[in-house]
Parts: sequence; structure tokens; C-alpha cells
Amino acid sequence: MTTTTTEPADPPRRRWWRRPRWWLLAAVLLLVAWPVAATLVALQSTSSALAAARDRLPDDVDRRAVARDRSGDALTVLVIGVDRSSSGDGIQLVRAQGTSGLRTLSIPRDLLLDAYDGGERPATLQHQQGPAAVVRAIGRTTGIHIHRVVVIRLTAMRTAIDAVGPVSVENPARLETREIQGRTWTFPKGRIELDGAHAEAFMRARHNEASPDESDEDRSRRQQLVLTAMLGSLSPLDVLLHPHSLPHDLLGSVGTDLTRSELVQLARAARHGVTARCRLTGQLQAVHVGDPNLPWPARRDGLYLVPDPDELADVVAGFEGDGAACAAASREA
Repeated sequence: MTTTTTEPADPPRRRWWRRPRWWLLAAVLLLVAWPVAATLVALQSTSSALAAARDRLPDDVDRRAVARDRSGDALTVLVIGVDRSSSGDGIQLVRAQGTSGLRTLSIPRDLLLDAYDGGERPATLQHQQGPAAVVRAIGRTTGIHIHRVVVIRLTAMRTAIDAVGPVSVENPARLETREIQGRTWTFPKGRIELDGAHAEAFMRARHNEASPDESDEDRSRRQQLVLTAMLGSLSPLDVLLHPHSLPHDLLGSVGTDLTRSELVQLARAARHGVTARCRLTGQLQAVHVGDPNLPWPARRDGLYLVPDPDELADVVAGFEGDGAACAAASREA
């Protein structure tokens, strides 16, 4: 009788995709590769968005890299907010240096600045000659060297705000207005959160029914609060989640000659808030502006702010120095 011996069958092999260690390895590779890939995409997208933003600047703006004539890493940027008209709706300088936060210098629309022809014109009329004319006029009047220009269309800010989510600002005074989009907007005093639509109304409101005596400085400050909050709210997670769309959403309403590294510098400084608020001002006087033989807007008579040379020098020293001549500002954004 023949006995047949049967060899035991080999145990079935587990397929590789069912092995936990392969999934663990894949997860590790994904965690490493995703941030690297997202960062590369974000860098490329930011460069593309900045190139488009440079094309939105008028041709008279010098787009060459500016040799910085300063010690350290200070960066001074002219920020012009433009509403539906072509005039400068809000004009201010923003200075970033190291980790000391931002300093701002508000320039009233009716402040007389030295013009190219040796005369004087208000800031709002200077802007009608283009951002480069504002840069030259501020430089002649104050001696401040401006390194970059940012022109912001306020009517398109909602897309940029919605790209980073609601921004939180400390509203210095109650605001009520009915002039934006035909509806009533109310913003209480204190900490408020703004989505894109509310941020646009908050920045564009000219007339405050809750405080009729408000000036251009108050409006400029509201714009400053939103912009600082938007920059300060950017996080690495936003970049990882939206590496391609975020730069274009943020810069879609902006014309600027900022470089990528300078944009990062401003964002880092904004995280420390605004540490000093400076303001150029003057004595309100009846002044003849421009050549009477030229048509408006090359000439205009009216009440304008005539700066006092001594006060102007103190404010400029505070803006570029230790901020002693400017109003101290807590972190509001």
C-alpha cells in the first residue's frame, strides 16, 4: 500500500497594499512632500501674482530695484487707496523694520506738498499726476526716501479679505454709513470681525453718521487697520491649503513693485501690529494752488493744510526714528 504525503501549502502572501508599514511609509512621504510641493507652488504663484501687480502700476513708476540708502532692513512703502475716482482716496507711508512692527505716516488729502514745478499742490491733486508724482512730492517735502509703491483698489478688497477669512480689528469709534451699495452699515466700537463685504464698506465709508466731524485721517486709519489685519492673519497653513489661488486673490486688487521677499517682510512685521502712528498736518489756510491759466485740476483755489516746517521735521524724525513724536499704538490688528 502506497502512502501519499501531502506537503503543507505555503501561507498566502499578504498583498503589499494591505501591509500597515507601507501605509505608514506613504503617510510619512506625503507629510514631507506636501509642504515642499505646496511651498514651491506658492513661490511660483506669488512671483506670477507680483508680476501681474507690477503691470497694473502706471508706466511712470520706476520698476527697477531701488538701492536702499538705510542701515538695517527698514522698508518704506507708499500705500495709496483708490476708490471709484482716480484721486488718491487714502495716502500713507508704512515702514517695516526688523521685528519692531509697523509704523505708519498718514498724509491728509488736502496737505500741500512741494510740486515738480516749484509750486505746491495738495496730495490728492499730486496723485492725479500718477503715483510717481506723489513719491517725488513727498520726498521733496519731507526728505523721506520711499522704496516701493502699493496702489489698492478699495472696491475689489472683498476678494482679498475672503481669501484669508474674516479679519479681526479694534474699531476705534462707532461707524454708521449708508453710502456703500445702497444699504446701512453699522460697526460698533471695539473688537469686530469683518468678512470681505463688511471690510470693503468699513474701508470705503466717507461719512460717519455716528460722528459727522470725522476727517480723512479716520478713514485712512480704518483702511490701515484692515490691511494690517489681513497681512498679520496670513499663516503657513493658508499657504499649504491654497498655494496657487491665495497669492492671486490677495494681490488681484493691487498694483505694486514690491518683491517677494519684501512682501514677506511686511507680513512678518504686521504680526507685531502697528507700534506708532504718525500724521503730517498743518494750518488750514486759503491758498491759491497751481497756474491760474491752466484748467482744473491743474489749478484749484481753496482751504488747504500748510505744513509747519518744525513740526514736519519732528514727525518725520519720529516716523524714521524711535516714534517718540508719533502717537503710540497698541496692537490693534
